Amino acid sequence: MRLITVQDVVTLTATITEPYLAGWTLEIRSTQTVHSSNGSGSTVGVVWDGGGQPDGTYTATLHASDQAGNSRSASVPFTLDTTPPLTLTITYPEQDGFPTNEEHVPLWGLTERYDDAVTVNGTPVTLAGDGTFSTTVGGLTPGSNEIVVLSTDLAGNSRTVTRTVYYDPWPPTVDDRTPTAGSTISHTHPLIGATFSDVGSGVLSDTVRITLGGVERTAEAQVNSGFALTPTLPGGEYDVDVGVRLCDAADNCPTVGWGFHVDTTTTVQIESPRPGDRLNVLTTTVRGTAETDASLTLSVNGATVDSATAAGGEFTFENVPLISGPNTITVTATDAAGNVARDVVTLVVD
Repeated sequence: MRLITVQDVVTLTATITEPYLAGWTLEIRSTQTVHSSNGSGSTVGVVWDGGGQPDGTYTATLHASDQAGNSRSASVPFTLDTTPPLTLTITYPEQDGFPTNEEHVPLWGLTERYDDAVTVNGTPVTLAGDGTFSTTVGGLTPGSNEIVVLSTDLAGNSRTVTRTVYYDPWPPTVDDRTPTAGSTISHTHPLIGATFSDVGSGVLSDTVRITLGGVERTAEAQVNSGFALTPTLPGGEYDVDVGVRLCDAADNCPTVGWGFHVDTTTTVQIESPRPGDRLNVLTTTVRGTAETDASLTLSVNGATVDSATAAGGEFTFENVPLISGPNTITVTATDAAGNVARDVVTLVVD
């Protein structure tokens, strides 16, 4: 007698070899008879749908007798199992929307029994003796990907669980940087900042690290969808390098840098005439040095008399008018950053 079970449907088939067959009876029992059928042909085919009976062990017994009253029986035990696998768990990735920056992701799980059949996205995986399994799911496409795990027991009952994985190959960006790269500022309290954007899994603000000149200054900054930092810088003229490192939830972690120039001073010096000089003419030549390409204004006794540019870092004003008696000569220099310096010489014309 042959037994076939598909979930709660049991098919029993048999062939009885007896030319003078009188008939047969098929019984299915557990603690009591739950099904009985009979026939007279030599081919037996009975389909039992479980009849609402509980899962458990049953026995199918076929009794056959011939026309002379002789009889014989054959039995087959079977288990009725209509319950899907009780346990099917994905232990890693741990939650839906799991972010990754790789095109493949490891997957671990646990099912009810070692003899269940498990597939991941339709591909069979091997079970360990304790029902655990592991595999690698590849071929992820940017964005959300669904992983389907199906566990099927020997009776054909199945359970499905899914997990979504977010493949994020895009690193976050640092935009709207201030001061702009290559710019010059003329003060020592600049606002240094930028905005963050990420088209994928999102920037994690606690991963942001900010450096100025290689020295970390994150603790001084306000960090949210970007950062803002207002440090106190020393005066003078020098370059400042800004570095920003940040990560998104998929562990894309770029480091972005830019630089700007600080210029808080300029210089000017009148070299001729000298303070306290006494002249006997009503004109003079004023010479000196200043920051290269600074804009210069020449004033005598408070009145502007000329202007020039300190080409090559030097200047000369000729035929500068004077008056008899004391004269105050002032040269004012303004550099490209807006810094201003003055030098004053007082002399006497007699």
